[in-house]
Amino acid sequence: MVFTFYCNDPNDLANCAKLIDKGGVIIFPTDTVFGIGCDPTNEISVLKLYNIKNRSLTKILPLLTFSKAMVTKVAQINSAAQKLMDLFWPGQLTIIMKAKEDNIGLSKYVTDDLNRSIALRIPNNDCLQELIKATKCKFLVGTSANLSQQPSSNKLIKINAELISKCDAIFMDNIRKGLELVDKKTKSKSIPLGKAMDTSDTDIHKSNLKTESTIVDITNELKPRIIREGAVPKDKIIDALKVTS
Repeated sequence: MVFTFYCNDPNDLANCAKLIDKGGVIIFPTDTVFGIGCDPTNEISVLKLYNIKNRSLTKILPLLTFSKAMVTKVAQINSAAQKLMDLFWPGQLTIIMKAKEDNIGLSKYVTDDLNRSIALRIPNNDCLQELIKATKCKFLVGTSANLSQQPSSNKLIKINAELISKCDAIFMDNIRKGLELVDKKTKSKSIPLGKAMDTSDTDIHKSNLKTESTIVDITNELKPRIIREGAVPKDKIIDALKVTS
């Protein structure tokens, strides 16, 4: 059973955070595409997420958080990173920075051992920020909710049904009446996958969602690199950092 939690219900938000703390893997909307995530300090949960996505263990997972103060706990912020954070956060830019040696117990799969780097983003989604803030870790793995090598989506209706069925919950930042059911044994809300997959009304801010985040590597401040162009246009990064490639 895949449970659904709603942002505007304080109990739901708290229960979803507790589910994450206990090792749950959830699907959630962001300011870009739908994401899938878990507690980045829980190795079992992280490996479960890799398995759900059929993602190679060599591909490091990015993290989401809710404040720049939290970023300082796990990353070394150079002047280039600070400029990008000030310009684009909260927003649709993932920044790869040097990781701190003391990483608050983060999984080895969210830091690059070779380059000692970590990818971070503060999403421009108040509900998601509040959810992350309610967790014990204060960070959330934040990769796209799709099978590896398959396209990501800003619509719940287009997310692979099998992928959803392997997750523990869906976190929503709006409510479609009649979609939720109550499990009589647990009194917990659950979402019938058939209905979720058959209606586009469950899409979150579908007119505002765009493509995946842009990724910039500034571990070498003198040679910043755009790893992936996404929601933030390349020319804006070039203007900010004078990047030429």
